[in-house]
Amino acid sequence: MSKQFFVGMAALFALAACATQAGDTPAPAFNPAACVERNFTIYFDEGRSELSEDARRIIDLESRAITGC
Repeated sequence: MSKQFFVGMAALFALAACATQAGDTPAPAFNPAACVERNFTIYFDEGRSELSEDARRIIDLESRAITGC
């Protein structure tokens, strides 16, 4: 698997963890249907290590898909 995949997965889980701990909003109820293996690819611009806006959007969408897992 590529470096981009692992970086993307790490970012996804980090963002998901932050989203469930922000403010006074309770964590969503457990949703076993959201607990499936997901694969997605995050590409970086050549020679860059920052996430692009498209990459951030993909991570946000994926983190919403696993909400409650």
